[in-house]
Amino acid sequence: MKSAVKKNFFREIRSSRGRFFSIMFIAAMGVSFLSGIKAAEPDMRASLDNYYDRTKLFDVRVQGTLGLTDDDLKAIEALPGAEHVEAVRTQDVLYDLNGSQNVLRFTSLYKDMNIVNVENGRLPEKKDECAIDAMYAERENVKIGTKLKIYLDNEDSDESTDSKDADSKDADSKDADSKDADSRDTAGKSKDSDNTDSDSTGSDSADSTDIEDVLATDTFTVTGIVSSPTCISFSRGSSMIGQGEVSANVYAIPEAFTGEEYTQIDIAVAGAKDETAYTDEYQNVVDKFKDEVSGIEDARCKIRYDETAGDAQRKIDDAQKELDDNTKTIEENKKKLDDSQQEYDDGVKELEENRKSFEDGKKSAESQFGAAKDKLEQSQAELDANAQKLEQMKSSIDAMKSGAALQSKQGTDTAQTGQSTGSASEITAQLAQYEAQYEAGLSQLEAGRAQLTAGTSEYEAQKAATESKLAENQKKLDDAQKTLDDAKEKIADGRKELEDAEDKITDAKAEIADNQKKVDDIEYPEWYVTDRDDLPEYTQCGDNSKSIGAIGNVFPVIFFLVAALIALTTMTRMVEEERTQIGVLSALGYSKRTIIGKYIMYALLATSAGCVLGVLAGEKVFPFVIIYSYQIMNPYAKDIVIPYRLSYGLIASTAAVGCILAATLWACVNELTAVPAALMRPLSPTSGKRMILERIKPFWSKMSFSKKSTFRNLFRYKKRLFMTIFGIGGCMALMLVGFGIKDSISGIADLQYKDIQHYQGTIIYDDEKAGDDVRTYMKDQKDVSSGTIMFKSISAGSTSLKHDCYLYVPQDADSLGDFVTLRTRIGHTPISLSDNLTTSGHESDKNEKEDSGSNVSSKTADSATADGGAADSTTADSKTADGAITDSTTADGKTADGTITENTTTDGAVITEKLADMTGLKAGDTLTIVIDKKEYDVKVAAITENYLYHYVYMSRECYKDTFGEEPEDNAVVYKTSSTEENAYKAVGKKTLGIDGVLHVTYASATKSQLDNMLSALDAVIVVLVVAAGMLAFVVIYNLNNININERQRELATLKVLGFYNNEVAVYIYRENIWLTLAGCVAGCFLGKILHTFIIQTVEIDTCMFGRIIELRSYIYSTLFTVAFAVIVNLVMYFKLKQIDMIASLKSAE
Repeated sequence: MKSAVKKNFFREIRSSRGRFFSIMFIAAMGVSFLSGIKAAEPDMRASLDNYYDRTKLFDVRVQGTLGLTDDDLKAIEALPGAEHVEAVRTQDVLYDLNGSQNVLRFTSLYKDMNIVNVENGRLPEKKDECAIDAMYAERENVKIGTKLKIYLDNEDSDESTDSKDADSKDADSKDADSKDADSRDTAGKSKDSDNTDSDSTGSDSADSTDIEDVLATDTFTVTGIVSSPTCISFSRGSSMIGQGEVSANVYAIPEAFTGEEYTQIDIAVAGAKDETAYTDEYQNVVDKFKDEVSGIEDARCKIRYDETAGDAQRKIDDAQKELDDNTKTIEENKKKLDDSQQEYDDGVKELEENRKSFEDGKKSAESQFGAAKDKLEQSQAELDANAQKLEQMKSSIDAMKSGAALQSKQGTDTAQTGQSTGSASEITAQLAQYEAQYEAGLSQLEAGRAQLTAGTSEYEAQKAATESKLAENQKKLDDAQKTLDDAKEKIADGRKELEDAEDKITDAKAEIADNQKKVDDIEYPEWYVTDRDDLPEYTQCGDNSKSIGAIGNVFPVIFFLVAALIALTTMTRMVEEERTQIGVLSALGYSKRTIIGKYIMYALLATSAGCVLGVLAGEKVFPFVIIYSYQIMNPYAKDIVIPYRLSYGLIASTAAVGCILAATLWACVNELTAVPAALMRPLSPTSGKRMILERIKPFWSKMSFSKKSTFRNLFRYKKRLFMTIFGIGGCMALMLVGFGIKDSISGIADLQYKDIQHYQGTIIYDDEKAGDDVRTYMKDQKDVSSGTIMFKSISAGSTSLKHDCYLYVPQDADSLGDFVTLRTRIGHTPISLSDNLTTSGHESDKNEKEDSGSNVSSKTADSATADGGAADSTTADSKTADGAITDSTTADGKTADGTITENTTTDGAVITEKLADMTGLKAGDTLTIVIDKKEYDVKVAAITENYLYHYVYMSRECYKDTFGEEPEDNAVVYKTSSTEENAYKAVGKKTLGIDGVLHVTYASATKSQLDNMLSALDAVIVVLVVAAGMLAFVVIYNLNNININERQRELATLKVLGFYNNEVAVYIYRENIWLTLAGCVAGCFLGKILHTFIIQTVEIDTCMFGRIIELRSYIYSTLFTVAFAVIVNLVMYFKLKQIDMIASLKSAE
């Protein structure tokens, strides 16, 4: 470039510093925003990858349905590509804190993998020490030194154990010689054997009797507060104990675990660390190793099955044999007991006969002794009578003797007197006779007495002998009675013991049968070979980066285009303004190349400076702000890696420089087509034309001169009109999109878990009895309403495209609305599941077709949550003639353009809108469902509003018609009258104690997780809105600056005509206000279009955002735009004051 042109070039920069820096700043904003937002996605991935590499997060994880062994560990270590392998054990326990029950998941510390970061304190070193989750510690104020007194959720198992122990003690207390006691003890042993077998078949360790069965102690001391790469967000997963949710992760040394089997084996794959997480290259390395693991799965599972089921069956067989032996022994003892009973009965009969004989003998003896006694008494009486007679005789003799003596004396007297009374000899003879008789009687009396005495002695001797014999016989009878009583008691005890033993045998048989069923039900072991994608936190972070990437694919491009267009306009207007100077240079002989070079260099310098500034700032500031914002959800993943990614900067800079240089070149070439003389003359003013407003006489005639002038100026400079409207509209559209994104995502959690799904919890069970128990419990709760469903993971979609979904079949279709609202998104027309079905299902062997859908899972309920465990939902948007729904939901109501007319019943399956969008299905189409590698077809009857995950709703009749079998219910959804968390979680906790209940999930947990995830977008949206606002300010300023520069002669003329500065300013402001308002209107329409496009772009597969922009967002965007316009007008006022009337009115000719 020649010297004069160079000087002119630098003078031009100095004289138009505002324009130069304006172009530079606009280019910087466009490049910084485009390259910065585009770099944010890989920078997020790089930051997370750096964190994962630093903490050595696993690449592949293996879990088994029957646990994993040391042999499994060695087999995996031997695989090619296994760089480092570690196995750990986990155990869920309960811990009471501040009156609430918390579930703590104990995990053994890894040696050199999944390294926990110590935030405070130190790692545990002893069996009774632990390190606890930092988030939980902060939330619950757990300090270093806190004692964790833990326990298992095993109230039922405690009762059964206590009962079993009591039985054992009772058996031991019986006589060791008792056959019945022996048989009962044996039955107890058989039961114990069954319990051992049950444990060996993979029962949860929480069924153990004591905490010591799974952990070394029940009290741990917190020595450290830590964070782990496996749980960097708020969620900690679900549990099968307590209230069903893990409150915190706790880490202990491996020696603190007493179990033998491993819960999981984690592998660091060789070469994976060299790739960046979330990239296809990383996933390819991981998938290749997963194939290696899958190659040994069958062999290892067979070995494990033989170890588990085989050993368990042998134990059951041994227990059955022992039980059979004991049953035989009990039968033998029962026969012996019956024989003893017969002997006892015979003894009782014999005793009764002997007792009767004894009583008869006793009575006979008593009768004989009574007769003998009577005889003796009679003899005694006779002796007494004879003795009395002898006494009388003696008295008579004595009297006679006295009389004889008296007579003898009297005889003497008589003789003397001559009287005589008898002969004395006669008296003496009579007296002798009487004495002889007396003596004979006395002898006889003595002989009688002697005889009586002898008889009495004989009587007493016989009586004593008889009484002795009777006493002896009585004793024998009493002894016999005691013997019989003892025998009776022994028989009764034996009978009771026999009954107890039979009860034990019955229980043992039931236990054996139950455990036999468990063994028979043991499915062939299966390995779950997963990777980081199965960590919710990892996937969530990946989805966040993808969302930013999706925004970066659209939003910055629009931003860049607006900025580039304004810069292009600025350069174009600059060239047009300097046409006179171009004509002079051309007339002076400068070549077109030289003249063009001047403006090209001007544009290149301004744009290049802006690009450098934009790349330097944009690729640092925007990624940092976005990554830092997302660390709200991952507060302990502190790594921020934001390198300069020159590819994005180069692309953005090239685009900016190319656009502006092309516009400059085009403007210069266009001007240089004219001859120098023509260029040195100013362009003729644009001729005015009648506007449409002028044809509206009543309206136009009433307008003032200033208003008429304003509208004429607006429509006279049509290029400026459209450029300004587009510039302002584009900036407002970007702000509106920012606010609209927040509107679309902030409310989906409430929409899903208040308007669509009304239940608070989902109880998953695995057998019919458990379901009956759960329903019985629910009926007893007056403040709880519940519904039974079949909830199953399936793959569904079109013939060529399928996605993982949840099949939802209510037991009672009429009560479905109490828990789930089926409705169209537009108009909210209700949808009901009809029992009048016209579906026709067919089944085909999946092996005959290539499955073109996504991964298929036929497991029922899995660990899915019906709140979601499955739990996301999507707002569907209004569909057009391509088949979306406008009002309601039956296939029969479909119009020619594919929309659905209003109807409230359905014949077929109801699918959620996101699934319909992704698979291209609409009402009336055929939905293909894949279960167990078999395909089933059912008609799509309606499409329902939903925001999280994909659901397929069917009535029971539709299910039976489609699959040819009755649905098997496996879940209960419920809600309480209270919305308090403690209320519905208390219900869930109770049901977890029911045998057969797998787990309970809560809608609030998924809602909270979703809210936390979406809250991180707030800061990103602020960045977008601020950037759009800054661009709006620059655009309005730049366009106003161009407008004033182009119209300096006009404005100077107004001043000459007597307009004051304020009036001139109002003259310009009026135009700016109308242009701003027009731009706002255009921005509303453009923003709505961009918002719909961006929302559909940033959505992830399992979630659908809303399609609405709230009124307040329109108001905010308009107010911000108007505010920027007002500020720019105030700034421009000083520029208007500086217009030199004389210089501006000089003729350019």
